[in-house]
Amino acid sequence: AKKTIIKIFLSIITFTFVYVVLVIMSIGCVFLIVYGSLKIFLLKPHIFTFFWGLAFILPAIFVIVFLLKFIFREKFFNSTHLIELKRDEEPKLYNFIDETANEINTNIPNRIFLSPFVETYVKFNSTFFSLFFPKRKNLVLGMGLMNSITLLEFKSIVAHELGHFSQKFLGVSSYVYYTNKVLYNILYENDDFFEAVKESKITLILIRSIQSILKRIYNLIFSNFSKLSIFWEYQADEISAKISGSKPNITSLLRTTLSFSAWDSVLNYYYNRKNDLIVTDNIFPQHSYVLNYFADKYNLPIEYNLPLIDLENYNKFNKSKLVIKDQ
Repeated sequence: AKKTIIKIFLSIITFTFVYVVLVIMSIGCVFLIVYGSLKIFLLKPHIFTFFWGLAFILPAIFVIVFLLKFIFREKFFNSTHLIELKRDEEPKLYNFIDETANEINTNIPNRIFLSPFVETYVKFNSTFFSLFFPKRKNLVLGMGLMNSITLLEFKSIVAHELGHFSQKFLGVSSYVYYTNKVLYNILYENDDFFEAVKESKITLILIRSIQSILKRIYNLIFSNFSKLSIFWEYQADEISAKISGSKPNITSLLRTTLSFSAWDSVLNYYYNRKNDLIVTDNIFPQHSYVLNYFADKYNLPIEYNLPLIDLENYNKFNKSKLVIKDQ
């Protein structure tokens, strides 16, 4: 892990150096072109020399805007589809999470939200200034997931998410994440920009040249960070297993795929009947019903009113095409 972190830092330093050089060169080009254009215009004032100078100044300015546009793009945590839980509204839940965080010896989430989906994750605002003033993280709990796990399994999942807070060198993820976002913005999020400058062939040639240089650095950072992310996930699993035992980790992970299948089945049922105005005030009893229906259909054992999934049955519901090497 330490070797990977060193590689990541070297990649970030390389990107920063190349990026700063490109910005300085672009700004220098603008000044040189403006200075040269003014000299030529003053020597021979004419509308032709004016537009000739402008034809070179604009591409250089466009390149600077292209390199700096990421600063004005800020990614804020979208909570419009979520319900925030306050401590005074759900004291038992907060106490449960506080106790789990204390067992791990880590910080508690800044805010806790409910999502209707089969998911649980940590989310936070990411801006340019968050590199210097780290943002506290929020915990999102999916009701679809909580509807298909036991209390001990829920603790193992929460412990996994909180386990990320306590990991060494986790601070590097903020820098890598933002560097990755900057590079991704420069390389791929450019449709509107290219549409605006499509008539300037010089600008497009310069930008394509810059992208070809930065793409190699992007691939290097992404590759190294992917390796580190896998390591962190296993470390979070280890923390979770120490807190709640390995069995809840295994049973909850295996059942999650079944829970996704049940969730999709319920959503498809109501979607296909939307024209008949068939709706429900509470989708989660139906979700539980379909879970038990699958258990009966595939002869799955029941424990704590929930199906138990083994690896053989897991493959029936696993729709992922990913092939991950044995760690």
